[in-house]
Amino acid sequence: MPNPSFVCNLHHSSWQHLILNPLSQARDQIHVPMNISQKESRLSEILRTCRSAYKENEAPYFHSRCIHSKSISWESCCCLPPRKSSCFGLRWFTPVSEVPLCGHATLASAAVLFHKIKNVNSTLTFVTLSGELKARRAEDGIILDLPLYPAQPQDFPEVEDLIKTAIGDTLVQDVRYSPDTQKLLVRLSDIYDRSFLENLRVNTQNLLQVDNTGKVKGLILTLKGEPGGQIPAFDFYSRYFAPWVGVAEDPVTGSAHTVLSSYWSQHLGKKDMHAFQCSSRGGELKISLRPDGRVDIKGGAALVLEGTLTA
Repeated sequence: MPNPSFVCNLHHSSWQHLILNPLSQARDQIHVPMNISQKESRLSEILRTCRSAYKENEAPYFHSRCIHSKSISWESCCCLPPRKSSCFGLRWFTPVSEVPLCGHATLASAAVLFHKIKNVNSTLTFVTLSGELKARRAEDGIILDLPLYPAQPQDFPEVEDLIKTAIGDTLVQDVRYSPDTQKLLVRLSDIYDRSFLENLRVNTQNLLQVDNTGKVKGLILTLKGEPGGQIPAFDFYSRYFAPWVGVAEDPVTGSAHTVLSSYWSQHLGKKDMHAFQCSSRGGELKISLRPDGRVDIKGGAALVLEGTLTA
C-alpha cells in the first residue's frame, strides 16, 4: 500500500472554521499556475459548490489525511453530503503549502465515499484548483479522470546545476519542463535499468538552495521500461521529488503522471500504458489517454484503520 490514508468524519459545526474560512483566506497564498483572476474564479466556484451542498444537506465535512513515512504530507478536505450526492469540494496541502493537484488523496477520498460512505453513484466529481476531477468505479479499483499536461523542451544549461545536485554525473537523455505544473522532467539514459533508478541516491536537501526562483516545484526522474520476462513489463518507470513543497520523495504520484503520460505517449506511440513508480513504497499505475485530451489513471485503495476523534 504505497500511500496509506487516515480518514475521519467531523461534526458539521467545524465546517465554517475549517473549510470555508481557509478557502476564503487562501486566495493570495496558493501557489498554482494561475493568474489572480483565475484563482479567484476557482475559489469562488469551490465555495459555491460547498456552501450549496452544506445548506441543502446539513452535511458534516470529510477530512482525509494521507501519511508519508512518519510525517503528515498531504491532506484533503471535502464537503460530504448524503450518499446520493455526486459533487464535492476538494483541497490538498503539504506541510508547507497548498498544492493544485494530488492524485492519491483524490483516490483516497473517492475510496472512502464509495466503500465506507456507500455512495450510490458510479462517478464522483471533485471541484478543485485543477478544475473538475472525476472518479469512476471499476471492478478492480478506481479510475481518476485527470488533466493531461504537456512538457516542453528545456534548455539544459538553465537547469544543469539543479540536475547535477540531485543525481550527480548520472547520464541524462532528455529534459522537459511542464509550465502548467511547474515540474521538471528528467529522462535518464536508456543504458540504465529499473534497479539503477530504484537504488539511485538523490540529493534533495540542497535543491532549495540551487533553485529558489519558484520555477520548479517538483523533479521527475523517469526511465524507459524494459521488455517483459519473469517480471511484469512496464512502459516506463519514475521517481518524484518535491522538497520545494515539503516532500522529499513522494511514494506514488498521480500529479506527476499527468506529465509523464503525455511525454511517454508521444515517445512510445501508445495511448494505454503500464507504469511503475520506483520509490521504497512504489506502486503500479494503469494509464489510458482519453480522446478529450485528458488521462485516466487507475489505482486501488483499501480501508485498513478506523477510529473516532473525541476532542
